[in-house]
Amino acid sequence: MKLTRKDSVSSLNEVSTYYDGLRSSSDDTRDRTKRYIKFNHWIIDILKVKAGKRLLDVACGNGLLLNIAEPLGLKTYGLDISTARVGNAIKRAPKSNIVVAAGECIPYQSNYFDYVTCLGSLEHFLNPDKGCQEIARVLKKDGISCIYVPNTFWIKHVINAWFKGAPPSQTQDIERFATKNEWQELFKDNGLKVVKLCKYNLTPINLSYSFTFLCKKRE
Repeated sequence: MKLTRKDSVSSLNEVSTYYDGLRSSSDDTRDRTKRYIKFNHWIIDILKVKAGKRLLDVACGNGLLLNIAEPLGLKTYGLDISTARVGNAIKRAPKSNIVVAAGECIPYQSNYFDYVTCLGSLEHFLNPDKGCQEIARVLKKDGISCIYVPNTFWIKHVINAWFKGAPPSQTQDIERFATKNEWQELFKDNGLKVVKLCKYNLTPINLSYSFTFLCKKRE
């Protein structure tokens, strides 16, 4: 499936360099706000995590989710393509195993993790199909993944299109937008099955800013 896309980089090295230079310090400040902390606690809640299980945060950024997960007795892992952000994440989540790696090439064995999260990042992957395939590969048969992705028809995008003719944008070098059904098709085509679409706010789901999907490995 083809997603709405804008990009100006074409290799993983270029992606890594881009994100090393993009707001790493300001992102860390943003992550400390109550809104982002509350959202990441919500992610942990909907996963219904259990102590002793393994959790991988793909594109972990500055390590906020791992910081929240560590005290719960989970075995926590993270990866990010940005060396700068991995450095921040290691400071924030010192008990986690965090490495520099691309989500399209996860450096762990198959069927290894009970939980895999990818929050607001898949749409920025050079190859989101491969990213989904890798999440499915490392996820245990009875594991659960949580993927958070943007909506083409967020109500503000619709308003901007209506009045300005402007397309959706997150002002990043690689970005993609899709509808609920388009994201579900992407997951299905690449080894994942949606088991639940979780609603975070009061906005009607098809006009919401993003979608939060809980997925399992397809049989």
